[in-house]
Amino acid sequence: MKSKTILCVDDDKLLLGLVRVVVEDLGARFIGAEDGEACLTVMQNLEPDLLILDVQMEGMSGVDLLERIRQAHPRLKSKVIFLTAQKSLKTIEKTTELGSTTYILKPIDPHRLHARIREVLSPTVNSDG
Repeated sequence: MKSKTILCVDDDKLLLGLVRVVVEDLGARFIGAEDGEACLTVMQNLEPDLLILDVQMEGMSGVDLLERIRQAHPRLKSKVIFLTAQKSLKTIEKTTELGSTTYILKPIDPHRLHARIREVLSPTVNSDG
């Protein structure tokens, strides 16, 4: 996954650090943003292979952020994993409507996150089959 770039947006610095360790363990490039505005700034010059978005953040939620990203970048091919403490069906349905590939419940298990990232990116890792 050395050529993959993963952008994680979460207002919890400890969680960003955990995701960084998992992403770097996979050999991918990690970019972190602490809020939606910082993410939008980063995405002016970058299309990551994977977005990992916290659902609940100060200011702009992960759902609102993904809506803004989809409006600004309608051809965006990034896959999306949502991180959430919410188990509500309504939240899961909304994230799916926006093109979320999957979601992971908090607290985050690093091994589960590692496996989920590999699972989401594996079909695009080797296009030779």
